[in-house]
Amino acid sequence: MGLFSKKTHGFNIIIVGCGKVGISLVESLSKENHDITVIDVNHEIVQKVAETYDVLGITGNGSSYSVQIEAGIRDADIISYLHPRSVKKIKMEGKIVEHETIRATNVYLVTFILIFVVSLFLLSFENHDMITNFTSVAATINNIGPGLNMTGPVRNFGFFSNFSKYVLMFDMLAGRLELFPILLLFCPSVWKPKKSKKTEI
Repeated sequence: MGLFSKKTHGFNIIIVGCGKVGISLVESLSKENHDITVIDVNHEIVQKVAETYDVLGITGNGSSYSVQIEAGIRDADIISYLHPRSVKKIKMEGKIVEHETIRATNVYLVTFILIFVVSLFLLSFENHDMITNFTSVAATINNIGPGLNMTGPVRNFGFFSNFSKYVLMFDMLAGRLELFPILLLFCPSVWKPKKSKKTEI
């Protein structure tokens, strides 16, 4: 890694990638007296940019955590990734969140929204007002008790048709027992018992 000069005023800005866009951004921001750090894998370009615009230059991979720490990412006000191969890492409490965790969270969120929207659509056939339908689904899938309007604190869900009640009961079970275990019940492959292979001696 290479380390070059640095000035200290204004915002602390980190720019990853010294391509045309990156250099143009450095040129523009340097006129506003910001504290700029540039990161790139090309040592010569980093040195040239650092000397030309009086910024801190670090040679290394911008996606590397150690390089980011050296660049002062913890104290940065603005971080700009301009390299086509740069990777932004999501962090929580200073720790990088694994990709599988992010993927699982996204899948759960999409599943929750899908069930919510489908349930709301099915309830809408009864021609009740939107607030009643929306809060009824929200109350059952989140297990929070009453809704609003026709399902308010002094009312109940008795006026719904049997079909709508089954929809709301499904929402309540999905919210109480977790979404994925409930959805697995509708997969025929789960019902079939696994055949154990007998080994001959």
